[in-house]
Amino acid sequence: MTQKLYYLLLEAGCELDNHESDLYIKVSPESTRIIDQSNLKFTTFFSKREKWYEIPFMYEPYWEAKRG
Repeated sequence: MTQKLYYLLLEAGCELDNHESDLYIKVSPESTRIIDQSNLKFTTFFSKREKWYEIPFMYEPYWEAKRG
Protein backbone atom coordinates (compact mmCIF):
# COMPACT_ATOMS: atom_id res chain seq x y z
CA MET A 1 0.00 0.00 0.00
CA THR A 2 1.82 3.08 -1.24
CA GLN A 3 -0.79 5.71 -0.40
CA LYS A 4 -1.39 6.56 3.25
CA LEU A 5 -4.37 4.79 4.79
CA TYR A 6 -6.06 8.02 5.89
CA TYR A 7 -6.14 9.38 2.34
CA LEU A 8 -7.35 6.11 0.85
CA LEU A 9 -10.26 6.09 3.28
CA LEU A 10 -10.99 9.77 2.68
CA GLU A 11 -11.01 9.32 -1.12
CA ALA A 12 -13.33 6.32 -0.76
CA GLY A 13 -15.83 8.50 1.12
CA CYS A 14 -15.52 6.62 4.40
CA GLU A 15 -16.76 8.35 7.53
CA LEU A 16 -13.73 9.33 9.61
CA ASP A 17 -13.11 10.88 13.00
CA ASN A 18 -10.16 11.13 15.34
CA HIS A 19 -8.86 11.78 18.80
CA GLU A 20 -5.45 13.40 18.58
CA SER A 21 -3.38 11.03 16.40
CA ASP A 22 -5.77 8.07 16.61
CA LEU A 23 -7.90 7.47 13.52
CA TYR A 24 -11.51 6.35 13.86
CA ILE A 25 -13.28 4.83 10.85
CA LYS A 26 -16.97 3.94 10.74
CA VAL A 27 -17.33 0.28 9.77
CA SER A 28 -18.70 -0.16 6.25
CA PRO A 29 -18.02 -2.60 3.42
CA GLU A 30 -15.61 -0.12 1.80
CA SER A 31 -13.75 0.79 4.99
CA THR A 32 -13.44 -2.90 5.87
CA ARG A 33 -12.00 -3.70 2.44
CA ILE A 34 -9.40 -0.93 2.70
CA ILE A 35 -8.42 -1.74 6.28
CA ASP A 36 -8.15 -5.47 5.54
CA GLN A 37 -5.70 -4.67 2.73
CA SER A 38 -3.60 -2.49 5.05
CA ASN A 39 -2.62 -5.35 7.39
CA LEU A 40 -2.61 -2.86 10.30
CA LYS A 41 -3.67 -3.73 13.82
CA PHE A 42 -6.92 -2.17 14.98
CA THR A 43 -9.59 -2.36 17.63
CA THR A 44 -13.31 -1.73 17.36
CA PHE A 45 -15.76 0.13 19.53
CA PHE A 46 -19.38 1.23 19.46
CA SER A 47 -20.52 4.84 19.56
CA LYS A 48 -24.23 5.63 19.40
CA ARG A 49 -24.89 2.03 18.32
CA GLU A 50 -22.52 2.32 15.37
CA LYS A 51 -19.37 0.23 15.06
CA TRP A 52 -16.04 1.97 14.45
CA TYR A 53 -12.46 0.90 13.86
CA GLU A 54 -9.72 2.56 15.88
CA ILE A 55 -6.18 2.61 14.50
CA PRO A 56 -3.65 4.33 16.75
CA PHE A 57 -1.32 6.99 15.31
CA MET A 58 -2.83 6.96 11.79
CA TYR A 59 -4.64 10.33 11.67
CA GLU A 60 -2.40 12.07 9.12
CA PRO A 61 -3.51 15.71 9.69
CA TYR A 62 -2.26 15.41 13.29
CA TRP A 63 1.23 14.46 12.10
CA GLU A 64 1.23 17.01 9.30
CA ALA A 65 0.50 19.77 11.86
CA LYS A 66 3.33 18.48 14.08
CA ARG A 67 5.77 18.61 11.16
CA GLY A 68 4.72 22.21 10.54
